[in-house]
Amino acid sequence: LCFAFICQITFFLILNSFLPMSIGSMMLNALRVLLISEMFLIVGVLVTEAFVKRSGLAKVYLYGVIPIILSGIHDALVGLGKIDSSYSFIPWALIFFILSQEIIKQRQNIKTRYRLKAYAGELESKSIEKEELIKDLHDGIGGMTTNIKFLSQMGLNNSSIEEMKKSLSDISALSSDCLNEIGSFMQSLDEEETDWLSVSESLYRTGKKMVTPLGVSIDFEKNIDLHVKKPDRVLFLNLLRIYKEALTNITKHSEATTVFIKLDVNLKHILLSIRDDGVGFGDGVIKGRGINNMKARARKLGGKLVIDSKDGTSVIFKLKF
Repeated sequence: LCFAFICQITFFLILNSFLPMSIGSMMLNALRVLLISEMFLIVGVLVTEAFVKRSGLAKVYLYGVIPIILSGIHDALVGLGKIDSSYSFIPWALIFFILSQEIIKQRQNIKTRYRLKAYAGELESKSIEKEELIKDLHDGIGGMTTNIKFLSQMGLNNSSIEEMKKSLSDISALSSDCLNEIGSFMQSLDEEETDWLSVSESLYRTGKKMVTPLGVSIDFEKNIDLHVKKPDRVLFLNLLRIYKEALTNITKHSEATTVFIKLDVNLKHILLSIRDDGVGFGDGVIKGRGINNMKARARKLGGKLVIDSKDGTSVIFKLKF
């Protein structure tokens, strides 16, 4: 625009005899040379963006600019007397350039629509995740607090000291379970932007905290593909609860000295294996409420839980992608 404005002023001064033709022609030719130099500079930048950085928009812009450059060179050569012509290709070049800008605009609009669609999908996923977390919180802690209230009422109505002690013992156990549930829930919220490496670290720390005070050592192995999509909070929460329930059963019933844990995450599946060297915890525990909860959580995630307690204890959760 600056070049065009200066050229128009120069033409006006020459036509109205305010500027000699020789000086005006020299100024116009200098402007043409500057314009060509600037165009070559622009082309250099566009070529770098298009073919080195592989920008699709830069390629389209380059294809729109080239006709203008060629037309400008043609007109400059005409002005310098190197070509004898009275025709200019600039109008056609400008039409081609405008079309290229329209293509760029449409491509940017398409990208914007894709980004908005992806964002809408993310919001929907977050909403579903929130509902799942609230439901899990209600079913877990809500059910336990109801039981605590019921046991409290029973304790108040019992006249026997032994019965009251039993009610208080049950209330204490349920309170501990509630605290564990709240701890797991808060831990899953803290891992909002987590990846699988931090999940493995969290599992290792949790496992060590649960078993080492009881004299049980932990052998933790991880095999993680960093290209796997990050876990959401629902997956992390359910995985953590399956893991903690398995460790709780092992420490209570298996008489193990070592727990072997393996987390394998790749593009095909997630596999969490918890195995010990103990005597197993028997059929009664396998059919208990805790194991049923673990299997229910595995099914909710779309995975499968396999438990073997014949030679030691083995709990394997697998979720295929």
